[in-house]
Amino acid sequence: MGRRGAPELYRAPFPLYAVSVPRADLVVTAGGGGASKTGISNGVHFLRLECVTGDLSATLVHAHDTETRASMNMAVAGDILAVGQDATCHILRFQEGKEKPAGNKPGTKEDKSEAEIALHSGNSSERTRKTALLKQNDCRIHRCSGTWVFCMSHKKMLHSGHVSVVAHKFPVICRFGKVEDDKDTFRLYTVQIPHKRERKPLQCYISKWDGKNFLPLLTSDCGNEVISAMSVSDLGTFIGLGTVTGSVAIYIAFSLQK
Repeated sequence: MGRRGAPELYRAPFPLYAVSVPRADLVVTAGGGGASKTGISNGVHFLRLECVTGDLSATLVHAHDTETRASMNMAVAGDILAVGQDATCHILRFQEGKEKPAGNKPGTKEDKSEAEIALHSGNSSERTRKTALLKQNDCRIHRCSGTWVFCMSHKKMLHSGHVSVVAHKFPVICRFGKVEDDKDTFRLYTVQIPHKRERKPLQCYISKWDGKNFLPLLTSDCGNEVISAMSVSDLGTFIGLGTVTGSVAIYIAFSLQK
């Protein structure tokens, strides 16, 4: 008797490049076929997770069409969604509607007004929305003292009201992390990756940034293998780096020592 595979919860109609779980009963997926006319759509899908008679079930509750732009990376913080599409970062706020009143007929005005997921444009200004100068490699969101902070691989940092955009001129992977024993402080960690691979491979660097003024606090080289994944422990004590060859390294967040 053959081994049974895991049950398939959901199959997207496009290649998936980003998956996020804002909470235990909601999954957000994003991807697409890009601008090429292959018939493959581009979108962001919201899935409801439920346990039905002991089995996990995923139901598509909203599909957001992103037209000709494939979403290559995504970050979620609360009800704010930052999606990297080509050379732009789109900031959305998602909100769940109320239960549909009994008696509403599908397709009616009353039915449409009670959609389960509604998307709204973020409160960023026109200047902030146009910060995309290079193709994004990664994007992350953090909320501190009423300010939303977005980290992207672009050229500079901009402020607009309660929105800050932290940007870098090199391809980066970025993560926010807590500071151990200081719940009101956070750090930004980035890994700078060379634009191209030389015959003699160039070094990658890991940096730690102050969470208030975003000045660099410490930088250390992390070898010449291309870094492809990064994670910060829940307490902000350790940083994990993964490479394209499959190796994993652990760094102490305070000192950036391997």
